[in-house]
Parts: sequence; C-alpha cells; structure tokens
Amino acid sequence: MEVVVKDCGAGRFEIRTRDAMVAVDLLPNDGGASDGFRSAELLLAALGACTAGTVRSFAVNQSIEGFEGIDIIVNGETAKGPERVSQIDVDVHIRGDISESDLERLMRVGSRCKVHNTLHSDPEVNVRLVSPTSLGD
Repeated sequence: MEVVVKDCGAGRFEIRTRDAMVAVDLLPNDGGASDGFRSAELLLAALGACTAGTVRSFAVNQSIEGFEGIDIIVNGETAKGPERVSQIDVDVHIRGDISESDLERLMRVGSRCKVHNTLHSDPEVNVRLVSPTSLGD
C-alpha cells in the first residue's frame, strides 16, 4: 500500500494512489486556498469510508435481509500539546428494515475495519529524509 503526496505550491498538495487522486489544502492563514480537504479531514474520511465499506461488504456477503445502505458522519475534536485529533465520533446510519440482532452484528463488524484497528493499535510511524529532490523529477 502506498500513496504519493506532491507539493503543488500555494499550500496545495496532490495525493495519488493507483489511478485515484485527491487534493489537500492548507488553511488560508497557512498559505492555502481552503478549497481542498485538510489532512485531518482525510483521517476522518478514511475511518468513515473503511467502516462503511466493511459494513456494506459484510451485509452483502451475509445476505442481511432488509439492508439498503449505510451512511456515516465522522466528527473529530482537536487538541494541542501536541496538536492532534483527540476524539473521534462516528455516527452510523444503516438504511433499511433490519432486525435488531443484525444491526448489532453490523455494528460489531464495522468497528473491526482496518483503519479503526490501526487507530487503536498505536502503529509505528517512521519518517525519514530520502532525498532533497522532488517527486517526478
């Protein structure tokens, strides 16, 4: 798994993986235009998308009766010292007429997605300077 982040200037970054691309932008007071995602928003988006995808796949594979879809809203609280996302709330909206026991199963499965597991496992992060040249040169 790999993503490439390229500085496009003016506080804008392009993130690519496979054939997909997303833009990330700094806040205006940090030199950005405020028209792209912020990096912490992508963290929340990754958790929401991972949870939704895991639940949907399980519901389809297990033929959960009445399942029509899933929508998720993820909110994050920030803190300083060090600056970070200190709390994440995930609101799961499962559409369809689904039994209580199946809803409980879907919620258990959703909390086992790869991003959720990673956030709870304190992953090792290694940052190193590779070279002073830019990507694509």
